[in-house]
Amino acid sequence: GRAATRGGSETGRPAAPRHAVTLEELGCRREAGDLDAALRPVASTVGHWPALQLAGAPAFYLKQGQPVFVAHAPTEGWVRLYERTATAEGDASATADPTGAFLGVGEILDDGRVAPRRLIAN
Repeated sequence: GRAATRGGSETGRPAAPRHAVTLEELGCRREAGDLDAALRPVASTVGHWPALQLAGAPAFYLKQGQPVFVAHAPTEGWVRLYERTATAEGDASATADPTGAFLGVGEILDDGRVAPRRLIAN
């Protein structure tokens, strides 16, 4: 037989994501009135990216489309953005365990600021 391709199957089709739901299962959930159980959080699609939490002025300006500085942010790449209430720790920080509302995704600029790239309307 054919060898499985990376991330695929022996048929050459991409492998189903871990949380994929078949159309048949969606039909059964619809009939049972349990369709919402098949929904995944928007942020789960980028869950492998580092998370940044923002509050106060940085969150305000980022939501206006402006890049902001975030303490301890990665030095390059894409990040998940969350809004939280301000704490004694400051208005923005990198975190491994984000809480708060998912704002969208951003990219680290050459000067170290975080630029919003795709934000979710709230």
